[in-house]
Amino acid sequence: MVASSNILVLLLLLFGGQTGIPLGLPPGPEDPLMYQVAPEDYLIFTSWASSVQPDPSANPTEQWMGQPEIMQSFAKLKTAILETNASGSDVDQAESLYLQLADRCLSNACAIYISKVNPAQFPNELQGGALLTLGDDAADLEKKLRGFFEQLIATPENKVITREIADIPCYELRMEGVLVNWAVVKTKYLAITIGEGSMQQLLKNLETETPLWLRNLKTDLSVERISSITSLKMDKFVELATEAAAAEPREREEFENFVEMSGVGNLVTSNWLSGLDAQGFLSRGTLQIDGEANGILGLLSEDPMQVDELGKIAKDPTLLTAARISFPKLIDFVNEISPQFIEEINALLGLNLQEDLANSLDEFAYFYGTPNITNPYSGWVAGIGASNEMELVDSFGKIESKIKELVESDPSIELGESKVNDHIIFTIETQQDDFLALPNISWTLADGEILVSLDKASLRRHLRREPMGEKSLAMNGWLTDNAFNPPQMDAEGPLVVSSVDVAGLLQIGVPLLGVLGEGFFPPAFGYSFDDLPPLNSLIKEMKPNVSAFYRTPEGFEIVTRQTYPGGSPGTAWALLFAAFYSVVETDEAEALIEAEPDQAVPVESDDKNK
Repeated sequence: MVASSNILVLLLLLFGGQTGIPLGLPPGPEDPLMYQVAPEDYLIFTSWASSVQPDPSANPTEQWMGQPEIMQSFAKLKTAILETNASGSDVDQAESLYLQLADRCLSNACAIYISKVNPAQFPNELQGGALLTLGDDAADLEKKLRGFFEQLIATPENKVITREIADIPCYELRMEGVLVNWAVVKTKYLAITIGEGSMQQLLKNLETETPLWLRNLKTDLSVERISSITSLKMDKFVELATEAAAAEPREREEFENFVEMSGVGNLVTSNWLSGLDAQGFLSRGTLQIDGEANGILGLLSEDPMQVDELGKIAKDPTLLTAARISFPKLIDFVNEISPQFIEEINALLGLNLQEDLANSLDEFAYFYGTPNITNPYSGWVAGIGASNEMELVDSFGKIESKIKELVESDPSIELGESKVNDHIIFTIETQQDDFLALPNISWTLADGEILVSLDKASLRRHLRREPMGEKSLAMNGWLTDNAFNPPQMDAEGPLVVSSVDVAGLLQIGVPLLGVLGEGFFPPAFGYSFDDLPPLNSLIKEMKPNVSAFYRTPEGFEIVTRQTYPGGSPGTAWALLFAAFYSVVETDEAEALIEAEPDQAVPVESDDKNK
């Protein structure tokens, strides 16, 4: 089970672009039961829609998905996964059923949730449930699922028994004190629960309306055609994690420090909704905060970004991150984590980072470039603006004088100078014949910015670019439209913008994978790198992914636009948990079979509805 299950999850993650696992794409009609099953009180809730055939005329994402080469490749991959363990040992046949169910769940509407966890009694006091759309043959698949439990998990002391719950025939199994129930409901759904009373609550939810919190989420983060929804109660996560760390005082202290530094300590909920509209794929997420943002989130500026701040950046970078950030807060943040580090930097540079440098910096910084497969250091430029250019010039002069002193004392490095458009570029040059030598570092102070690069040629190209010219990022309509005018949102501007040119990365990475990835798939798997779609199909009409981070009255909102099919980041937890669970359960199942070979009950191996 380990090999093909992990391949399935890994490929789903890779296909997800920036925003998680692409489930429910293209989305079919909404199924109200997937929302009704959600509990009022929960820890995690995830649901995704049934997927339908792509309509190339609907939007760019379906046009990309509907290419014959893409569909044929995916169909072959799915067949290879499902047939890998269609015969063989009992464990192999159990995996075949597991993958058939996984295929149904990934293709059809599903909802999964956890409502309660007690770390001190895990997993005995874990409560949760799932509603899986299996289709008209749900009863047959359920029968095989029961055989799977009876064969690989049940023991003479813990057998599968039948009982009625709310007039529904249900099956029950206790594994080391953990109660698992499952039943076919409304003819085509499989309901699975864990924990005492969980099945009763799930069946009750199916007869009531969608809870208010989920109705509000769908309204606040509206997308034309919903593919997936995820909600996480972050405050409960932190509380549970703190409780779990309470056994060891040192571990608890370390965890509490992490909570404070990361800024998750005052997060209340994290909600995500993804789907399709006329432009393609859209993902929207919110971080609700109780009080003021702290930790990493507290470093973000109060003032949003302006379009003209992008004027000095290249128009079409492969990778980009730009942010409005408070550098005085950043220095304080680093100082709290490691005071010794700040002291050493201050001593090395002969100044006070906070007073002499951070206070003279603007709140806008960026990093962009295009990776080079032959030289990973080339193509990158980082820039930080100045709020007080005169102070910055003075402080930067002190830094350069100190660097010259250090260079003179070390014969293995040299300090070079060159000029572009009246700007002096300084470069620390190391011994290039030394494999372990650090890359050259180039920098300059130009037009009110500190510019740094590991490649002098990239810095020179940046300085030659005309600010706000036709080749500047400010003239990139795709990025500015999606970052500064997000759909159905009234925002002055983003605090953070990131962009990934997936097509550009594929052009670099696919040929490399073809050379290095021959051993990725197991022998006789039925799918290889030769079966991947051709590169021109993978990059056809593909726009760069654009993500933007905004401040809202409740906290923050994140919006991502892309051509490539993606998912809400929260959906990743469900499949990653399933992959981990499959590994653990396989090991346990193999042990049970070896220990009690005479008690195994044969499982039906012919799937007539395959």
